[in-house]
Amino acid sequence: MKTFTRLLGFLRPFRGGVALSVLASVATIASSIGLLGTSAYLISYAALQPSIAYLQVAIVGVRFFGISRGVFRYLERLSSHSVNFRLLSRLRICFYRSIEPLAPARLTQYQSGDLLQRAVGDIDVLENFYVRIIAPPLAAALVTLGVSWLLGGWSLQLSGVLVGGLLLGGVGVPWISHTLSRDPGQQLVRARAGLSASYVESMQGLADLLAYGQEEQVRQRLAAHERTLGSAQ
Repeated sequence: MKTFTRLLGFLRPFRGGVALSVLASVATIASSIGLLGTSAYLISYAALQPSIAYLQVAIVGVRFFGISRGVFRYLERLSSHSVNFRLLSRLRICFYRSIEPLAPARLTQYQSGDLLQRAVGDIDVLENFYVRIIAPPLAAALVTLGVSWLLGGWSLQLSGVLVGGLLLGGVGVPWISHTLSRDPGQQLVRARAGLSASYVESMQGLADLLAYGQEEQVRQRLAAHERTLGSAQ
C-alpha cells in the first residue's frame, strides 16, 4: 500500500490531465450507450415502416453519438498517454539523480545490465499502471453510479443486480488475477533483469570472449536465460 500511495503521489502535478482523461472516458462510454440505444430504437421503429420524418431524430442521434464516441476516445487516449509519457520521463530523471551520488562504490553490488533494466524496462512497466489502473477504474465507478441511478428509477432489483455483476467483474476478477500472478510476476522481473544483465555484459566483454573462445558458452548461457524468461512469461 505504501508503494501504491507513493506512485499516486507522482500524479499530483498532472491532476488536470488525469481529470480530463477520466471525463473523456466517461463521455466515451456515455456516447457508446447512446449509440446502442438510438440504434436499437431506430431499427425497431423502422420495422413498423413509419414516415421518414418520425425517424429523423433517431438518425441524427446515431450520427451524433457515433462521431462523438470517436472524438472522446481520441481525447481520452491523447490526454492519458500524454500524462503517462511525461510522468515516465520524470521518473527516469528521478531514478538517475538518486543513483548518481552512489556511484561507483555503492553500485558495485549491481550489474550494469541490471541497472539498465531498472532504468528502462522496469519503469516502462509503470506505463500499464498509470494508463490502465488510474483513470479506467475512476471512469468505471462514475459510469456505474450513473447507470445504476438511472436504472434504479425503474427497478431497484435490476440496479442491484447490475452493481453486483459489475463489482464481481471489475473487482473480484482482478483481485483473483493479482493473487494468482504475484509470485510468477516476481519471477518474471528477476528473469528479465538476468537476461538484460547477461546481454549487456556480453556486449561489453565481446572482444575478450572472442579472444578466449568463450562465445559458445556465452551463447548457451543467454539461451538458458531466454528459456527461463519464456517459462516465467
